[in-house]
Amino acid sequence: MVSAKQCETLQELRDEIDRLDAILVPIFLERVQYIYQSGGRIKSRREEVPALDRVERQIVRLRQLAEQHGGSADFIERLYRAIIHEFTEEEHRVFDKRMAER
Repeated sequence: MVSAKQCETLQELRDEIDRLDAILVPIFLERVQYIYQSGGRIKSRREEVPALDRVERQIVRLRQLAEQHGGSADFIERLYRAIIHEFTEEEHRVFDKRMAER
């Protein structure tokens, strides 16, 4: 189970959240680089964005991962659906830009 440090003050709690954000932002930026590859040159049709069957497989996998770590599968599903939506929107922008430049 994932456990968070027990904070004694609001500032300590905020510092821990900031520490985690410093880890997450580079990870999301790395993840978006794969979106740029996909929408930018690998996918040939806009309809391939998003791959809905893959999204549902990912949600199942992520829910299981949350449960393995003792967390809320429902929360992780809601979070990842929002994340996937934003990455899909970005992939559409990249794909549309590529098509407009042809």
